[in-house]
Amino acid sequence: MNEREICRVCGYISDIPIWDDFGDAIIDEDCSCCGVQWGVQDTSLEEIRRRRSIWLENGGGWVWPAIEPEDWDPTEQLVNIPKKFR
Repeated sequence: MNEREICRVCGYISDIPIWDDFGDAIIDEDCSCCGVQWGVQDTSLEEIRRRRSIWLENGGGWVWPAIEPEDWDPTEQLVNIPKKFR
């Protein structure tokens, strides 16, 4: 697992790198799972934690349920979040 491909809010693993070697977002997209806008809504640890709390308080589901994997488990996905962003 490459840290550059992981959403810092929900732990979703992207098919393509999200972050460069300096930790800056290299794509202008929203997370398919939690909906956070990478590089805009997750620029500080405080904001990451706030967004994660909001996401979990709202059920921790997919923003686009049609693409949610059948065997998806939010608890398992959260484990993917790098320790420095927990």
